[in-house]
Amino acid sequence: MKILLVEDDPDVQAPILERLRSEGFEVDACADGQTAIDLGLENDYHAVLLDPGLPIFSGEQVIKRWRGAGRTFPIIVVTATRTMSDQVRELIRLGANQYIGKPIIDYDILVEWVRSFSNARGGVAGGAIVAHGDIEVDTTTFTVRLRGKRVSPGLSNDEFAILRELVLAAGHPLTPVELASRALDEREGPKDALVATYVQRIRRKLGNAAITTAGGGRGYAAG
Repeated sequence: MKILLVEDDPDVQAPILERLRSEGFEVDACADGQTAIDLGLENDYHAVLLDPGLPIFSGEQVIKRWRGAGRTFPIIVVTATRTMSDQVRELIRLGANQYIGKPIIDYDILVEWVRSFSNARGGVAGGAIVAHGDIEVDTTTFTVRLRGKRVSPGLSNDEFAILRELVLAAGHPLTPVELASRALDEREGPKDALVATYVQRIRRKLGNAAITTAGGGRGYAAG
């Protein structure tokens, strides 16, 4: 599988490059928007990892050029924020499929996403829907469906990010620390209490069965 990594910070690029190649991926790497545009137009990548803050052309401009030219490879944005920020929303609206915050703490989940999107490429441009059980999370429209029905009122940015990580984990339990590191920016205070608050709010909107307590009471899983 051929991957394009676009990241201008060598301290971020190097470990991602090393990990992907160790997993057997063929990886091209570049550090500016112009080279990214050229490589994306010249090659049929299985997936792309894209830093939005690039020199010459921004990540937003790069995505516009690729999607405008009909390139449909999956794009995972590697962003400085772990939350569903306005910038992330706009990049997904333009055609990105997923995002992950940096510095990257869990390289396993990044590799899992790259492999998953690579296997599913073709017709995936413009967002992604992930599902587990009765829950469906749409990262294009930032909506949640439960048993096919849209959840209303909708989830806040942080609630959405927490639920998204649980759904992506496909029923495997995540500890509060894991959830906080994957879904939230650095926040002060105990992670157990912070995540428990968001879980309680999500349960109020989706029902208690949507998120189960797992791992001997030390973690959570999508129901």
